[in-house]
Amino acid sequence: MELTKKRLFKPKLPSYHERIFIQGPSNQMAYSWLEKWPQELENFATYLSGKSGSGKKHLSHIWAHKYNASVLKAHEINPENFSEYDPHVLIHIEKPVTPECEENLFHAFNFYKAKKAYILFTCEQTPNSLPLTLKDLKSRLATCNFIHLDEPEENTLKQLYTLSFKNKGIHVHCDVVNYLLLRLDRSFTTLHNTVNILEQASCNDNRSISIPFVKSVLGL
Repeated sequence: MELTKKRLFKPKLPSYHERIFIQGPSNQMAYSWLEKWPQELENFATYLSGKSGSGKKHLSHIWAHKYNASVLKAHEINPENFSEYDPHVLIHIEKPVTPECEENLFHAFNFYKAKKAYILFTCEQTPNSLPLTLKDLKSRLATCNFIHLDEPEENTLKQLYTLSFKNKGIHVHCDVVNYLLLRLDRSFTTLHNTVNILEQASCNDNRSISIPFVKSVLGL
């Protein structure tokens, strides 16, 4: 009983160390770009997009750590505090983007450009698909370097399933991961929903996550 509780109730906090970032074909271009930008590549602003769980936050935090950048959410931006932020900045754009948020993003773009500093935006949506009413902001985001994280291939997904369970303090045998990959949609959304459902069910039933358990919970 004590062993089960220890396994279930000691999830690890998210870690954004570069050494544990899982590289694969779906993120290799974005990883290589941020490894070289801005030292070897032009433009002061880059825009990184990808679905939830695609590794945007992990990859962007690697960059922020490397360049000692302030990390902000778009709705937290205050133009009066620009001078207090670090030399460079990472801004996570999250929905909904309010008119006030648009104005502040616009001012941030202009401020860091004039300062000759660097700014990295992240968002689930691409610059073109982001619903903005401020045309000046939309036109400025369109000038950013643009990189995108694609849906993962099998080997990357396999590693992500294992890591996601591990981060929740749960050990899952590789046979369980292979079973899930053969029967579920291969996407970041499905991966994270599945891990959360199985974690909750395992906690509620006080059972380890085995193939029979997965079958009963997910109906596979």
